Amino acid sequence: MLRSFQRELEEIYPSCCSFIEQNAWVQIIVLCSEVSDPDSLPDKLLLHSGELGLPAFLPELARMELAFHKVSTGKLEIPEELDQHTINPTLQLLQLSWKNLYFVLKQSDKSSSDKPEPAEEYVLVWQNPKTKETEVQKASEEDILSLKMIVEGITPEEVADAGNLPVGAVDAAIDRAVRKGLVFAPRSLIRRDPLCFPGCENTDERFLSSPSFALQWHITQACDLHCKHCYDRSTRFPLKLEKAINILDDMRAFCKSRKVKGHITLTGGNPLLYP
Repeated sequence: MLRSFQRELEEIYPSCCSFIEQNAWVQIIVLCSEVSDPDSLPDKLLLHSGELGLPAFLPELARMELAFHKVSTGKLEIPEELDQHTINPTLQLLQLSWKNLYFVLKQSDKSSSDKPEPAEEYVLVWQNPKTKETEVQKASEEDILSLKMIVEGITPEEVADAGNLPVGAVDAAIDRAVRKGLVFAPRSLIRRDPLCFPGCENTDERFLSSPSFALQWHITQACDLHCKHCYDRSTRFPLKLEKAINILDDMRAFCKSRKVKGHITLTGGNPLLYP
């Protein structure tokens, strides 16, 4: 029974095991077996690592390994329909008082040049929805901001106003969280109509919807060139700044309502003459 429990601990906490001498490991196994719960190892290390002469960072390394194990053995279920951005349900955010522990976890040895040091650090553990692999990464300020916005229902406009940032920069931060797999985004609403395309049921999903909407904006006719291939020599007046900003706002509102990214291509005239 005790041997089976030992194997379970060694399977969940391989990195921790590499830092613990055999005699100390036996004592820890006995302590954990009192409650027959492998999840108790981080707490037992916190209480007894000093008297056993173990590294001070070991309890938090154990917390990270436990999170990694739970995410790895858990089943990721991706909702088919989402109305808004949603946190990946496998995601765990760990607040640690030691940094560089995730390097130890990734390499599972003590030879890494990035040694654990006392300092606050946030670490993310999650299952990547595309690869199904469990990822471990230091959480950046951008990651934490994106997650906070979604959990607390803060809009990109509110963050942009508070930080004096372009709202597009905030949108891009959430986009990057989606690409990492930290966040799930709603499906694009720009889709082929099954009534018009009867073969949709046998078509790959990638070809049934568009993740983006593109706008070509002919921004100016100001030109001092005389290109033979120019097809449009009509006179147009440049838009006023206020009107141009309204167009950008309308474009963003449209893309948000259709759950897609926006892409604008500016064309027209000789760009060296504008504005």
